[in-house]
Amino acid sequence: MKIRKAEKKDIPRILALLGQVLQIHAEIRPDIFIPGTTKYTPCELAERFYEKMGMKTKERQMEYIL
Repeated sequence: MKIRKAEKKDIPRILALLGQVLQIHAEIRPDIFIPGTTKYTPCELAERFYEKMGMKTKERQMEYIL
């Protein structure tokens, strides 16, 4: 399996996946998580593709996109 960076064309599927995760959390903690809501709009998610967060240690450098 080849892993690649997310692209704008992936946004609908990523939002669907985030929705599934939210639903699981909402079933467990409805006092914190609201079913049927989204964490990001499509525009906000697209912007996140370009925000790198990382940590550098002696052994390795780890980066991820929120």
